[in-house]
Amino acid sequence: MFFLFLPWCSPQKKCEEAKVDDASVESLNSLEEQFKAALSITRARKTQLMMEFLKNLEEKEKLLREENQILASQLTKMEKKRLPETEGVRAMSSENSSGNSPPETLPLLK
Repeated sequence: MFFLFLPWCSPQKKCEEAKVDDASVESLNSLEEQFKAALSITRARKTQLMMEFLKNLEEKEKLLREENQILASQLTKMEKKRLPETEGVRAMSSENSSGNSPPETLPLLK
């Protein structure tokens, strides 16, 4: 004897098992159609949720790309500001190393 467990029955309702041997062909066909319909609805909902999730990820990716561009731009600006300072330090060190005179103190430190 085979038993079929009905998935729509919750444990609280204490659904009884349906005996497959006693079921008619029409009722089994009807049950199969119900399962197919439920599966189709479930797959459609899953697809909808996956598409929403994908859309959210694409939006996050767009925001992260924009933020990355802003940060790259800020980094470039900082490097451009720093470049003249390092050139000035290099020029001072090359001037001081060429002669035998002691290194000169910067005006800010006097």
